[in-house]
Amino acid sequence: MWRLIILTSILGAWIVTGGTGTGVMEFVGEAVRDHFITFGKRDNIVALGIPTWGAVAGNEYLDGDDDLKDGLFPAVYNKHAVESDTGKKVPLDHNHTHFLLVDDGTECKFGGEIKFRSKLQGHISQQECDPDSETYVHVPVVVIIVEGGINSMKTVYESIENDVPVLVLDGSGRAADFIAEGYKQTQLTSLKNKQSDKSFFNKNFGDAMEAAAEQLFDWRPNDKKSSIISTAINQLKACLEKRNMIHIYDLENAKEEMDEAILLTLFKANKSSTDAQLSLALTWNRSDIAKNQIFKLASRDKWQEMNLDDGMVKSLIQNRTEFVKLFLENATDMEQFLDINNLWNIYANCMMDKSDRAAQLLKNHMTYLKQSWGAYFCCRPLSAYSEQPPDLLVQIGKVIVHLLGDEALNPYKGHGSSTYIVQNVQRKLGYIKTQETENRKHMAFSKRRSKMKIYFDNPNKELFLWAVVMNRKDIAMLFWKRGRDYTCSALMASALAKALSNIADSDEDMELSLSYMENSKFYEGLACSLITECYIQNRYLATSMLVQTVEQYGNTTQFTLADANEMMDFMGQTACMAKLNSIWKGRMALYTSNMKIIISIFIPFLIPAIKFITSKAPGEDQEREEEEIIEEECMAISEDPHATTNKVTPENTIDFTEQELKPKKYGKFYKVAMCACGNTEDTISIPYAIYYFYTAPVTKFWIYLISYLVFIGIFTLFVLTDLHAIDDGGISVYEYITWGWTVSMVTEEVRQILMKEQLSLLYKLRSWWGSVWNKFDFVMYILFLSSFIMRFSLSKEDFLWARMTYSITLAMYIMRSMQFFFVEKNIGPKVIMIRKMITDLQFFFLILAVFVFSFGVTYQANLFPNAPQTWSLLKDIVYLPYWQMYGELFIENIEGEEPSSCTSDPALYLNGTMTRCPEKNAIVPLLLAIYMVLTNILLVNLLIAMFSDTFQKVQDKSEQVWKFYKFSLVYEYYDRPALVPPFIILNHIFRIVRNMIVTCCGKWPYYNDFRLEVQDEEDKVRLRLFEKEAMETYIYDTKQAMNNDLNFQVSTTSDRLERVIDELDKIKESVSRRSIEGSDSKPPLTARMSTTTTASVQGPNLQDQIEKLAFYVNSEVQDMTKAMGRMEKLLIDLKKSQLQTPSLDITNLHPDT
Repeated sequence: MWRLIILTSILGAWIVTGGTGTGVMEFVGEAVRDHFITFGKRDNIVALGIPTWGAVAGNEYLDGDDDLKDGLFPAVYNKHAVESDTGKKVPLDHNHTHFLLVDDGTECKFGGEIKFRSKLQGHISQQECDPDSETYVHVPVVVIIVEGGINSMKTVYESIENDVPVLVLDGSGRAADFIAEGYKQTQLTSLKNKQSDKSFFNKNFGDAMEAAAEQLFDWRPNDKKSSIISTAINQLKACLEKRNMIHIYDLENAKEEMDEAILLTLFKANKSSTDAQLSLALTWNRSDIAKNQIFKLASRDKWQEMNLDDGMVKSLIQNRTEFVKLFLENATDMEQFLDINNLWNIYANCMMDKSDRAAQLLKNHMTYLKQSWGAYFCCRPLSAYSEQPPDLLVQIGKVIVHLLGDEALNPYKGHGSSTYIVQNVQRKLGYIKTQETENRKHMAFSKRRSKMKIYFDNPNKELFLWAVVMNRKDIAMLFWKRGRDYTCSALMASALAKALSNIADSDEDMELSLSYMENSKFYEGLACSLITECYIQNRYLATSMLVQTVEQYGNTTQFTLADANEMMDFMGQTACMAKLNSIWKGRMALYTSNMKIIISIFIPFLIPAIKFITSKAPGEDQEREEEEIIEEECMAISEDPHATTNKVTPENTIDFTEQELKPKKYGKFYKVAMCACGNTEDTISIPYAIYYFYTAPVTKFWIYLISYLVFIGIFTLFVLTDLHAIDDGGISVYEYITWGWTVSMVTEEVRQILMKEQLSLLYKLRSWWGSVWNKFDFVMYILFLSSFIMRFSLSKEDFLWARMTYSITLAMYIMRSMQFFFVEKNIGPKVIMIRKMITDLQFFFLILAVFVFSFGVTYQANLFPNAPQTWSLLKDIVYLPYWQMYGELFIENIEGEEPSSCTSDPALYLNGTMTRCPEKNAIVPLLLAIYMVLTNILLVNLLIAMFSDTFQKVQDKSEQVWKFYKFSLVYEYYDRPALVPPFIILNHIFRIVRNMIVTCCGKWPYYNDFRLEVQDEEDKVRLRLFEKEAMETYIYDTKQAMNNDLNFQVSTTSDRLERVIDELDKIKESVSRRSIEGSDSKPPLTARMSTTTTASVQGPNLQDQIEKLAFYVNSEVQDMTKAMGRMEKLLIDLKKSQLQTPSLDITNLHPDT
């Protein structure tokens, strides 16, 4: 019964009973009461009791006086007070929520309400579920017969006459068994005619049912048995004439659960209405029944004519993953389904659900972004943001931009500001409707709305983003598999989930934050697995995908997404490192050592000793790859030139033909020709070699490092030896050089900001500010500017301040050089440790400040009472306890000793002539002892523990951290000009001239290793098919791994079962052997008597235990056998799904494919 109550609570259904405190009705009331006690919700269950007025005990308590024509409300009804009433009346069940009492003029007679109740149920079943929505499905009503007396036959008859289906629980007794028996007898004959749903009555039907009635029902002596039985049989025959309205549920041998039985009953009553069946299955969330009963091959013509858009919307909103999968596999055309209106409905209805925490988080963040300073000062009420606006999609796009920090990633911007604003949106939470009914009832609206529809180019991407934002991973995976750009989509999902996790964490929703973070890691792991699979299949295409611009995500790249959102696992993949190493060394061979590069920087004549990999002039648009990869691919092609495969190979990839893959073009080391003026087939000229060498990021890095060390040396030299005031010696040459060098460095920072990929200046600044080193640079340049201003504004007496700021700026310039350590694998992570430890130190200082200030105030109050109110008092409070922490205890002050340099005379220390001597106080040394224990032992060890934890965290993934930060280093020096400060100004002038030429004359040939823009459509299709092939291979391998795990579990279970059976056989054999040995031996009389007595007492007990053990093992064997059967069935289904996965053959690819 409790399952029925829970089902009722979930569906919002009504339970209608006789309402009295007897029989099954009392059990229903108790189940409702238990649900109220457990969950505390009284508004989601309606238990309506409809009894006969004359049969209710104590009905006078429910009726008012004669002058109260409107009855009595509230009425006080005590069930226990009326239970003592004599007669045939019964009390009401006090656990029901509502009552309707039917007065038919009878007294002490049951069944008077049956006709009214049946008509009421029939009337309810004719009502539409939601008149305000586009729904044409009636309210589902079903009558459940549990046991029941002879009056229940009238209930069944009246219900079926009013087209209300009946579910009979066979095995519950009396009326239920009586109906089930009649149903079975008529079914035996009807099996001969399988095309008919009618019942067939044999000659013995009446006699058999009469005998069953006499046996099943309780009879009193004064009952007119024959007349009542005859009426019951006639009613049963009338009911069986509509046997599709009856469903029998066998309590003992039921193959389905109660909820499935109820749903099947409704299905049988609505066989001709497929849309009603689908609506019921959606409401009950039974995709298995929908799949077996509706979306079957025999009913293909019916459900293909249906309009399933509303069902798809409802499944998405209510997170029905299996239904979404069912719609996608059978009927829904995503290109025609998802328009602006439908997507608006999906978002809006999710946000209307107060229980959906992910949707409420998104809604709250939208409200946060709307709360500008103007709205705050105008006191605009928050209620203005409660309703879903027409520009909801635009607002969601702004949320995504705010979360990811890149306007290019806005999915709802680019077609005009009014494109994504929805007008005349209809609420879509109703049931499914047939296309015929829709055209008949809403033809005018449909025509008007069809002109307004705006569809998406890639609907799978839109619903994928929706599912990620709403924290629905299973649905997101469905649309991820159906989309494209799988790796970039997974990275986008990981970035969104991580950002939303941080938002939920700030709102202190720990569970939601953890869920988002787990999903973020899952999506990132998906991207890692996919790029690894791509790298296994084709290394060059995999590394090209990392830098390919993805149009559907604002022309971003996988590298950009991973770097901006700190996806260290992805950056640590082999494919990413291979691409970064290729870019880092430029066109030089990868094995070129750093020492050779450094020596060549100082001695350019050694550049020809370096080998290069190229065959084209600088600046040409070309694809290139590290030499190991190209050589392997060329060898594979030369070994089997006629081999074909269904995977993407170098023969059918971007601009690759057999001629282009020959070793003479690619995968060959080129020497530098000392005398040639241009490139040849086997050599390159010296000018090209010099260009390739000095434009390589690794060369730029070492040149910048050397120039930076020179700058630090010049800066240090003038600060230490030649920094004078204007009046004292003027400005030295070294200072002028430092100024010019710093200005060139600032211009480079400005160039980096302007060249950011973000669209607006605000997000360019936000992206630039996201780097810790850029924040450090900002503070450093501000200090330098302050030094420069004070250099000219301060007099000779105050020049000390200028010298202080110059020295602090120099110290920061020296500390800035730590970024160069990132190039080294062992030292780079240590810099990250230092940064994280400084963060720990900030929190530690907050705790330390409490102790320092508390003890400092105590020291000051006892050592120097009644001190004057000056700003130096703050310094005095902190001075002693802070330095005591480092071992400077100031014992003479603590003990109150008076040295000759101080005085206790107020007149002397108040006018500043001498310092004040501390006063003696016995409590101060004790406070010092306590303070030293707390700080030097407790707090310092706390700090050490924090540092140890931070060190261990970074150390455990030091390689991963180094690989991640290596990207920013490679990208920075790839993007930097080849000239170093201060000569970098010349490069900035060249770039300005180049941009002017591009603006006036056209495109300037330029190649960016971090952005691959594929223009040819055929090449785009080939890359997408290659990634799709890798995705399908990954999914197949994942399923295979899961199958292997299931096979292992099945074999393990089988082995355990066999061992248990063997042990049981051994126990039985041992007991049998002992009993035989005991009966065959002939011991002395006393011993024989003792043995007999013991056997007679213990033998049966041991035998009973063995039998119980055997029964237990047999039951366990049956359970395990069933479990093995289910697992084998699951294995078969998985293998079928794998066989149905289409293979991808792109060996004969055409552009129009």
